[in-house]
Amino acid sequence: MLSHKNDCDSSQVYQKPIEIRLSDSSTSTGTNLDTNTSRLGLVGSKDSFESPLASSSPNKPSAKKTNNHVSPSDFLKVLVVNFQSVDPKKAELAVCIEIEQPDIIIGTETWLNDSVCNSSFLPSGYTAVRKDRPINPRTGVAHGGVMIAFKDNLVASHRCDLDTESEIVWLQVDLVGSKPLVIGPFYRPQTTGAAYLDKLRESINKLDIQKHRNIWIGGDFNLSDINWPDLCVIAGGKFSGLCQSLIDNVSDFGLEQLVLKPTRLENILDIFMTSNLSLVEKCTYIPGMSDHDAIPVITINTRAKKSKCKPHKIFLYKKADVEGLLKEIREMSSNFVKKNICETTENLWAEFKERVLLAVNNNVPSKMVSGNKLSPWINQSLKRKYKQKQRAFNSMRKNPTTKTEAAFKEIRSEIKKETRKRKRKFIQDTTLESSKQFYSYIKSMKTDNSGIQALRDGHRLVSDNKGKEPPGVVPEPPCLDHDIPSIPEIEIKEEGVQKLLKDLKVNKAAGNDGITPWILKTTAEVIAPALTIIFRSSLETGKLPKDWLQANISPIFKKGDKSHPLNYRPSTIRLFADDCIIYRTITGPQDANKLQEDLNKLTEWQNHWMMRYNEKKCYVMRISQSPYQFEYSLNGHQLQLTSCHSYLGVDISSDLKWNQLTYIFHVAAKANHTLGFVRRNLKPCSRRIKRLAYQ
Repeated sequence: MLSHKNDCDSSQVYQKPIEIRLSDSSTSTGTNLDTNTSRLGLVGSKDSFESPLASSSPNKPSAKKTNNHVSPSDFLKVLVVNFQSVDPKKAELAVCIEIEQPDIIIGTETWLNDSVCNSSFLPSGYTAVRKDRPINPRTGVAHGGVMIAFKDNLVASHRCDLDTESEIVWLQVDLVGSKPLVIGPFYRPQTTGAAYLDKLRESINKLDIQKHRNIWIGGDFNLSDINWPDLCVIAGGKFSGLCQSLIDNVSDFGLEQLVLKPTRLENILDIFMTSNLSLVEKCTYIPGMSDHDAIPVITINTRAKKSKCKPHKIFLYKKADVEGLLKEIREMSSNFVKKNICETTENLWAEFKERVLLAVNNNVPSKMVSGNKLSPWINQSLKRKYKQKQRAFNSMRKNPTTKTEAAFKEIRSEIKKETRKRKRKFIQDTTLESSKQFYSYIKSMKTDNSGIQALRDGHRLVSDNKGKEPPGVVPEPPCLDHDIPSIPEIEIKEEGVQKLLKDLKVNKAAGNDGITPWILKTTAEVIAPALTIIFRSSLETGKLPKDWLQANISPIFKKGDKSHPLNYRPSTIRLFADDCIIYRTITGPQDANKLQEDLNKLTEWQNHWMMRYNEKKCYVMRISQSPYQFEYSLNGHQLQLTSCHSYLGVDISSDLKWNQLTYIFHVAAKANHTLGFVRRNLKPCSRRIKRLAYQ
């Protein structure tokens, strides 16, 4: 007999079963078809649990305790989905997310590859950690694959250290008042044997069980010959050995399986295991998206840490009182012209900014927004139809007859067509309304969110400024030890300032001062005199206002682990070149030493100017058949050898041949990538729309 993981004595006597009722405080569109789950080590029917009569620390049998400190609105909702290709089901997935509002989606059989961005199949507000199966060179398709999609405000990071040679990927989510949660979606192909499940065990063994007591594992295991309530193998099953191996893994790690209703035909293939059953509120089911009939929906009584997303103000310029705005700005400029120019540049700018922003707030209405709608093409009519499908699904599951099954299939087919029609119409309408809006939509699907995720500090995730080192004082740059050549005298005229203001693009974002290009362009004629005075003062005194010395830094992810700070490149609206190359002809050790001296000089230069190189992204390439092989270092780090490297957009190989590893191959691959994007996302659209997207 198996004992529960929290029991101290493995030899216990069990008394009669007691009934456990799970709380129904969380809402879901799925009917609570199965509110009883199997607890490992407890023997009995699936409608009851058993409690130990005695143990090393005797306790009275008690029902599951509810965490009263967590509001039902904060409960975590998890979907376990077998997609059998995400690509053709993007529209259905968007509606499912819109209605269910899941925090986490455990997905299997995604059939994705690295050319597909998360944003092409997930709505805004969600991101994903994936493990795609390599493309089969014979078929050109990547079957299999797993992912964890989650709301991007969760404090979470990819646990690369837990990966093994199996289709499993791990995500760590920080919880409020509890140890971190570790989630792993797993997919077992039907053709694999016991060694594949051993890879799962190997992956779990990498976890510190004491440190990570909250473990969730879900996915499609393709093992139907298990009686989960009694935790035993069904006699005569085809995969009895594999089923027993899975049961051993589950029991050894103290996990408990929640899905007790069939998910494909009469089989339980999609399962969800947890190490803490006491937090489970309920397990319901919604219609599936593939040949799997049902999607388990698990509601967990726990609260995840979330990064704060403050609402921001947007101005409604179409409703602005332009005459009133011009009047106030004109009065402000007149006062500036009459002012004593003895004022400092900083004071002039501070007064200018205060008066301009006051005029804007008085004459331009605004509103606070917290984010974009997940999928703007989903309307209330479509939501009502999906709820009708849910009711038909519940009726079929409760009373499985030919009539109820036919009714469900009919409404499912109807809604599938309506969903894709609605999305196609949205794309077409967007194209007709505004080309800018259409290109923004296309760009959003081609580029993943470039924002920064929670960063890892050891085993701790940091998502805000709390607990971080306070910003230090930025040191002054070194003084130049040589003469600076003089430049001709610069004259700033009001007409020139006005012309530059009128050439501004109104759709660009504001800087740190909050003054948008729309304001500057609309009031160019009346605001130019005041700005001219400020520019002249700055030029004469050699001083810049503090606002002009600040910039909004946007971290752009390059590659590697998203929780590692060095894998992000800071970017501002200011452009700069950051590629550097040095080379030398090597005829012997003396030339190699001189090249190393040049690298040492680069180290001195970076220290002098406080612009450190990232030595892990610096490489050595030998363009030679010479037998001389020397090693080089930068900042004490030995540089890696590479046979191909991209420099200023051109791929250069060590043999200087235009083969498949170089520029021509990548240009062709980029074109094919764009064609693949159009084929996946705009297949039902017209030729005109496809041509616009390709361009």
